[in-house]
Amino acid sequence: MRVLPGPTKSNSVLAWSPCGRFVVAGGTGDGVTIWDVSAGEPGARVLAGGHGGEALRFARGTGVLFVSFRSCGLWSYDPATGHQRRGLPYDYRTGHGAPALSDDGRTLVVRRSRYVNTGSVYAVAGYTVGDGGALAARWERPSERWLLSGRVDFVFRPGTDQLFGLSGEWGGPGGFAWYTAETGEAVGTLALESVRIGPWELSPDGARVAWFLNHALHVQPLDGSAARVLPAEPGEFRRGLAWAPDGRTLAYATGRLVRLIDADTFEERRAFDWGTGKPRAVAFSPDGLRAAVSGDAGRGWVTVFDLD
Repeated sequence: MRVLPGPTKSNSVLAWSPCGRFVVAGGTGDGVTIWDVSAGEPGARVLAGGHGGEALRFARGTGVLFVSFRSCGLWSYDPATGHQRRGLPYDYRTGHGAPALSDDGRTLVVRRSRYVNTGSVYAVAGYTVGDGGALAARWERPSERWLLSGRVDFVFRPGTDQLFGLSGEWGGPGGFAWYTAETGEAVGTLALESVRIGPWELSPDGARVAWFLNHALHVQPLDGSAARVLPAEPGEFRRGLAWAPDGRTLAYATGRLVRLIDADTFEERRAFDWGTGKPRAVAFSPDGLRAAVSGDAGRGWVTVFDLD
């Protein structure tokens, strides 16, 4: 187990690089922090031009990191070269939702909201990702409003060109939906009784989705089979949901603990408490042998531990 000191007060999002060498954390403050876990080097602050990191995405094919900030838009960072760039021009009237990246890392899709005199106009836009994270506009289509949940709009469904995420309006009907990215053609839907859910995560094989609703954990196959539900204990607050790469284990944070459970039976496999504050986010390494957990003790610490 290693504790990685961080310069921010709180880290709410985490990501591992595809090679398993780097861990990145974002949350409050400017930029994000990246650690070379393999080398044991101190964390470095990068992308200081953005504030309030909301979503982190590594391109699996290239290793380039994309970060969506609450202010100052979308940025990219290449750990191999240290090169930083603003991914999209900044305009205070325009917001870009969390980026979705294709399996090969060469296509990036964002949800864009643009304020005009008559209100907000929504679109989904696709970009080709060049070397070092350079973006070239490829296509754009109008879109209904995609709901935010855990600051993630949608992701690519693994092995497909489909976008998967929550869709609908607050207070109205909605649920999960998946669409062909470029055309918007509907492929499937999963209706929910309430769209006011907490964080959600699509399984690594794209066959199941897990989410929190009133702190109860729901896991449901996309083939329409019934959801399995793990109710929350009285007073229990769950956060930091993550799938292990093998799709058989789920992790979540509650109180000062990180719990690892069987995704099929909900049987608890392990529970951890390192005394570094209440955990906020959990992320598994690409090989599934390690996990990173952010602490919330006012110091921005991240803990990396072995799972064997």
